[in-house]
Amino acid sequence: MRKLARLSFIFFLALSVSCSQDKEARERDSERYVSLFQKKFNEKDIAAIYDNASDNLKVGVKKEEFIGSIEKIRETLGENISTKKDKIFYLEDTNGVPLLVVTYNTRFAKGVGVETFMLELEKKRVSLHRYNINSDDLVRSLLLGEKKD
Repeated sequence: MRKLARLSFIFFLALSVSCSQDKEARERDSERYVSLFQKKFNEKDIAAIYDNASDNLKVGVKKEEFIGSIEKIRETLGENISTKKDKIFYLEDTNGVPLLVVTYNTRFAKGVGVETFMLELEKKRVSLHRYNINSDDLVRSLLLGEKKD
């Protein structure tokens, strides 16, 4: 009986270490993805961001709409100057797709914002499921015509 308890404990410990390593690997993958997104954003290569996004994003948003929206954000806020990861958590979308949600506090050339990356956890890669930016500077510029230089 004791032997069985020890084996169960060892199995549980090995499983939790394995899950922990998997979680850390996915979080590192998410950081690499966000870095690539921001590089493509700064290079104005928005089509590449869309092309590498998840099929679930592509079902919901046409390529031209995605490119137009991100280009407008880029035009309004300018280049990404610096960014700092704020929060990270896991959830599932309404279809049961596992997601890693990462928020970044980002300073752009003409404003600041909180970027939210909903990343799909695919078998071999992390891909963009949804992108959101919450920025008073963006809203003021688009709605009120105020420009920040």
